[in-house]
Amino acid sequence: MKFSKVGRGYLAIYDPTDPNANNRGYVPYHRWLVGKHNDRRVSKRKVVHHKDGNKLNNELSNLVVMLRSNHTKLHNSGAPWYRQASEN
Repeated sequence: MKFSKVGRGYLAIYDPTDPNANNRGYVPYHRWLVGKHNDRRVSKRKVVHHKDGNKLNNELSNLVVMLRSNHTKLHNSGAPWYRQASEN
């Protein structure tokens, strides 16, 4: 597997066959991993949130899929987002 860092500090995996791959063939690893684990890709309406805020911690237990709108609310709430995400 070939990895690279992409925009905003996320890890990406090289998989040019993935429909979400960028023009260089890379997919954000957290989205790719959750998609493979669930045997379907993550909808563009959803985000994969890192509960602990560490963009490089891609353990499945640290990742939660949520609607993009809920993710925005979570980060704008002012509350400790890592605690809120793990309670949803």
